Amino acid sequence: MNKSTQLVSIAALAALSSCTGASSGDVITMLVGTYTYDASHGIYSFAFDQENGSFAPLDSAKIDNPSYLCISDDAKRVYSVTESGENSSISAFDFDAASGRLSLINTVPSDADPCHITLLPGNRLSVANYSGGTVGIYRIADDGSVSDDFCSIAYDAPLGPDTIRQKGPHIHFSLPSPDGQMLFVNDLGTDRIHRVNIGGDSITAEPDVVLAPGYGPRHSTFSPDGKMLYLLGELSGNISAFSYEQNSHSLSPLQDIHADEANGRGSADIVVSPDGKFLYASHRLINDGISIFAINQADGTISKVGYYKTGIHPRNFVITPNGKYLLVACRDSNSIEVLLRDAATGALTPTGKAISVPRPVCIKFAPKQ
Repeated sequence: MNKSTQLVSIAALAALSSCTGASSGDVITMLVGTYTYDASHGIYSFAFDQENGSFAPLDSAKIDNPSYLCISDDAKRVYSVTESGENSSISAFDFDAASGRLSLINTVPSDADPCHITLLPGNRLSVANYSGGTVGIYRIADDGSVSDDFCSIAYDAPLGPDTIRQKGPHIHFSLPSPDGQMLFVNDLGTDRIHRVNIGGDSITAEPDVVLAPGYGPRHSTFSPDGKMLYLLGELSGNISAFSYEQNSHSLSPLQDIHADEANGRGSADIVVSPDGKFLYASHRLINDGISIFAINQADGTISKVGYYKTGIHPRNFVITPNGKYLLVACRDSNSIEVLLRDAATGALTPTGKAISVPRPVCIKFAPKQ
């Protein structure tokens, strides 16, 4: 970042503080991953005030198609995919959360079209390669760089019935168990959750969780207490609730409920509120928006309580750590909508605020230190 860019960043933070009157403890740093096939040039950083929803731009980093990001727990490193077919890669950055500055450490090749990346215990990364049908496990060096010596796990299972969307294995997402011993890998192409034991000296496959034909699993999330896993089907538009046995790392199905009433076959992301009382899922292609569910605190099952229509093509979304705001990346509206969340009812209401970003698809808040 050159001197002029640094001055802009400092000015933006000063403007945010003077406009909001909020303490510095209310301001968090946000990163946005994008597609760069037209106006975007990479990753953008913002300061966001989680008390009143104000925001200010900080910096940006040039990189092709950073469609998914993850941030280290100490907020000093950022890892990004470059989703570009056979020319795809994984990049590591040094990160200064105060200024939003990203500095490239290194880049290594990946299998085709990585669409999700997450940190694992033991200084490792898990990368879901959609077109490659593989999950890659990369080691992270002491300097934060990604090693080009990695383990690639390929899958060959019976394909789902959709001859267009399920032509082959399509790894869309991976989720480590709360104890970091097991990795749950969602395969949209084969209607399976692959289980990978990552806790020992070697990486081993465990029996799959087989889903209904045509389910098309995309993203999943654990409840804050780690006792439930919620899975979203991109193709089915369903949400499945599983009870999670932490010792055996097994999933027991409890409920399957239809979430995308428009049947757009484009359900995208799923998030549980920080207090564990509500669940949200985004849906695209028809009647774009977010469905809202209340979580039964006794048994973890869910019931639909609302739907909020968003901008065009909502993808990833996040809830602020204090639970007050939900921010949704609307790719084809070129904006991130800032929505107020009712902690008692789960309802979403517009704030009239939107962050202008070209082709946003991933939002991440940096952990506060």
